Amino acid sequence: FFGREIALKVMARYYPEVPPPVYPSFSAPAAPPADEDSPPRDPDVEGPFDFARELNLTRVQVAFLLSQGQLEAAEKAYLRNVEIHRAMGNSDPGNAAARRNLMVALNQLANLDSRTGKLARAADLYAESLAIGRALLQQNPAEAPNQSALSATLDFSAELALRQGQRDKARAAWLESLA
Repeated sequence: FFGREIALKVMARYYPEVPPPVYPSFSAPAAPPADEDSPPRDPDVEGPFDFARELNLTRVQVAFLLSQGQLEAAEKAYLRNVEIHRAMGNSDPGNAAARRNLMVALNQLANLDSRTGKLARAADLYAESLAIGRALLQQNPAEAPNQSALSATLDFSAELALRQGQRDKARAAWLESLA
């Protein structure tokens, strides 16, 4: 609220020729209460849930938290992100984009786990992401986003396997990534 108030004053002072922005949450009636099984929505965004926006917001939030040394808070943000994307993917299992976004969310948490020494959970998260990616690629082998998402997860998984001294597993993942 206060950020918007300041933004409006700055705009009025320095850019008087530009019309002030209209914020939907201030001018629109309140949204009906969300169903408890629904993922949380940003009240300032009208329309359907935006996967890319949510992933980006989480990435920015976690980068800030990590820069402040707040590992537990960063982990909680990534866990929330995984929950949101699981719910979205489960609500429409045929939606390849939603399933790829779940892969990204799983990989983000796994990458954090890998950096903080939670290697077993990281391996499990990568395995879940790989299963999703392989299923997507099997359904539509020619779709570039499916190939890219699987390749990235294979690379992450290979790096983790190498850290764990599993050279053969790392090599197999990298070879599959190149295929």
